[in-house]
Amino acid sequence: MPEVLMIISPADSMKLADGSSHPTGHWAEEVAASHRILREAGVDVDIATPGGVSPTVDSLSLDERGGLAPADAEEFRTYLGGLGGDLAHPLPLAEVPSDDYDALCIPGGHAPMVDLAVDKELGACSTLPRPGERSWRRCATVARPCSAPPTRTRRDRTVGRGGPVSLR
Repeated sequence: MPEVLMIISPADSMKLADGSSHPTGHWAEEVAASHRILREAGVDVDIATPGGVSPTVDSLSLDERGGLAPADAEEFRTYLGGLGGDLAHPLPLAEVPSDDYDALCIPGGHAPMVDLAVDKELGACSTLPRPGERSWRRCATVARPCSAPPTRTRRDRTVGRGGPVSLR
């Protein structure tokens, strides 16, 4: 069975240009829909975050302020709730065996721009590792819905593969 590592940002705030802090998190639909589609396709999905920190859902992604109908918000809230322990206790990204996965999925929201865009472990997703770095050799696909493209891995910059993949 194919195995995907879903890497979710645990960032819960971002610093704005004026120096103020703005609450953020992962976008509910991007985690819930991506996870559901992968599972329905028979894919095993593990969830990891930098440091194994439980990710925060962006509150805007669960109500009308984020353009979501109440019924859709409830569907995503319920699905995320069903992920229980996987979201409450994600795998620490630095401890994930890099050869265990066929692909990476990096859901968006604004949170990935805070930490995943500069994360050393995520940056190691490359078929051309530098000396002393780990390699995610089996990861032929990197899916980054919506706001996650700033998490471009070195794979994208060095071998021109692993561009955005639509999960819809």
